[in-house]
Amino acid sequence: MSDTDTPEGPAVFKIAEPRMAWLQARVKRLAKRAERLGCSPISLTVLRREVHKTLSGDVKIWLYVTVAGDAPVIPGYVFLATIQHLGEAGNVIRRAPDVPASALKRYRTARSSCDHCRVDRRRNDTYIVFRESDRLTYQVGRTCLKDFMGHADPERYARAAELFFEIVATVEELDDDWGAGFTEGKRYVSLAAYLGWVAMLIRLYGWVSKGAAASDPNSAESTSISAITCLFPPSNPAHNPFHGLHPRAADHRAALASIGWARAIDPETDSDYLHNLRVVCMGEALPERCFGIAASAVSTYQREIARAEQRELDQVAGGSSEHLALVGDRLDLVVKVTGIKVINGWSEWAQDYTDRWIHKLTTRDNDRAVWFCGDVDRKLEQGRWYALRATVRDHKEFQGVLETTITRVSDARQLPSGFDALAEPLGRVVGDLDEKVHLYLEVVEQVGPEGKAPKRLVCRNGDGGTLVAFNTSTAPKWAVGSKVRVSGTVKATTLVAGARVMEHLTELGRPRVKASS
Repeated sequence: MSDTDTPEGPAVFKIAEPRMAWLQARVKRLAKRAERLGCSPISLTVLRREVHKTLSGDVKIWLYVTVAGDAPVIPGYVFLATIQHLGEAGNVIRRAPDVPASALKRYRTARSSCDHCRVDRRRNDTYIVFRESDRLTYQVGRTCLKDFMGHADPERYARAAELFFEIVATVEELDDDWGAGFTEGKRYVSLAAYLGWVAMLIRLYGWVSKGAAASDPNSAESTSISAITCLFPPSNPAHNPFHGLHPRAADHRAALASIGWARAIDPETDSDYLHNLRVVCMGEALPERCFGIAASAVSTYQREIARAEQRELDQVAGGSSEHLALVGDRLDLVVKVTGIKVINGWSEWAQDYTDRWIHKLTTRDNDRAVWFCGDVDRKLEQGRWYALRATVRDHKEFQGVLETTITRVSDARQLPSGFDALAEPLGRVVGDLDEKVHLYLEVVEQVGPEGKAPKRLVCRNGDGGTLVAFNTSTAPKWAVGSKVRVSGTVKATTLVAGARVMEHLTELGRPRVKASS
């Protein structure tokens, strides 16, 4: 028992306006069930509406809401929270919206004992109840509620309280796109195996939260539900959209890394979500009731890694993001995939709702780009560096950062895992822009459309350290290894991906190629 007072002030949640209709319908359904069990009327109250508009003209509308209503009250008592006991891993706490997380921190590791009967035995759930007569909170087991409260049917009120706390959890799930929900069930699976499937699904299709899937009828199924389908596939393979797919070794490594990260979360964190995530990931066996929050471990861990890598790029590259080239320009890029998100929307080309994968990209110079990919077979892998060609479609701003939208991505080549894009580039730039140069080179590559004659030569100078490229109609004449003498004008300079690090490349215009004597 404790002398903690009842809480003050309702919690405020930040909800995206497009999701509000679904959320209100969900809350209304749960509220009807709770009211039949004794809860006071429950609804969402909108405190204020904020419109965020960027310089590019994009608009986002956020609604700040509170949960209006109270947990059921038996005269003299108030239900504050329910505790789900997961053994040595700790406890998952679901609390009323006006109860601060700090007030219940001590229950995160509490045993499944009862302050009424004084018996410490295995219980799946206990309740935190505030008694007004002595202004103390008590941890009470379900079967002791009747004797403790002196009420004919306190379990009915306890069930109503659980529904009320579920409403709060539903709102928290959509709060600023953060969190995950819970599903009901009694199956247990291997945590590492389940998260291996989750990592595979995120790699292939991107992360889809339960809130995003529920609020958009055209959205793909949530990642946590899809992972359950993978674990418990239907008997008919035709009904399994993931038939034939299996996690790779990299997916299992991502799962284990996510578990390690979750277990290292500070036990004293003020975030209930992070605390519950840590508790769920402490055990080896995962109850189905916690599938949703466990699945979010992989996406949350990957977001943290992406933020850390972005901070590293910020430190190395310095400065803020700039727009790339001009709209309509075709350019070669070396980028890192810092994030992938799947959305479902109307496609004018397909005349149907289709999935698209939003790729967040960062160049070596810390410039940001975004690519909308509609073909899962062309989707890139998060966290890896790629060399690719793309066309600049638009210049925008996202959350105060300049961003370039690219399209017509081709020749995407994943760079080796040991590739260091931030290292000092090899080679040197040949001459200044528009300067006439005369070079002795060796042809290292012929470039052209598949099945057709090459139209472009890539060469190195004598010391092997400087790359030079140019277009020429005589390209087929010069085989790889040919020694040539080239005269031309420096047209452009850029950085390209070499075997392990970036390399300087000089582009020549109006080249004249002769055999080297």
